[in-house]
Amino acid sequence: MRIPMTAALLLLVAACTPTPPSDTAAATPGNCVADGGQAFVGRTYSDAVAADIRTATRARIARPIRPGQVVTMEFNAERVTITLDAQDRITRVSCG
Repeated sequence: MRIPMTAALLLLVAACTPTPPSDTAAATPGNCVADGGQAFVGRTYSDAVAADIRTATRARIARPIRPGQVVTMEFNAERVTITLDAQDRITRVSCG
């Protein structure tokens, strides 16, 4: 009787152990992957370029940020943030 109880207890403990996050989570559709957007740094921003950046980063949402613009700081894995300078040139492409 002791062996089946011990085995059941071990299975229960194993089922409660958290699984580490997988590397494929970032590559799921809709989750931004910033590496794809780095080729756009230095280009002039437009709606067409934003659409290309969304495609390249697999993001669902593109958020351009101009100098002095107030933005929220919450992280959104489905969003690519496109940081612009005063001349609307892209200075940074990041996720969140």
